[in-house]
Amino acid sequence: MEDFLERFLDWRGIETPCKRCSGAGSYGYGNTATWHYDIGGSMITWGICDLCWGSGDHTRPWPNLKVLEDELGALRKFKNKVEKRESKEADPTSNI
Repeated sequence: MEDFLERFLDWRGIETPCKRCSGAGSYGYGNTATWHYDIGGSMITWGICDLCWGSGDHTRPWPNLKVLEDELGALRKFKNKVEKRESKEADPTSNI
């Protein structure tokens, strides 16, 4: 079994396995909420590891999906503000 694990980690290029997922990149959560805090349930849900973010390597995590999700939300808000401003500027009757 150890030989299989070593080959698996080598195949994925993992030097220091993540302490939570042991190099798999995914993790079984104790409820259905997973890393993005959706509504939980009472069963185990398999999802991306929120410690290494799927890389499986403790020293080389992939981008934090929570931060990316927040940044995307901020960009969407900014885009909506710009579009509103542009539509008001394009409609000369909007100031009446």
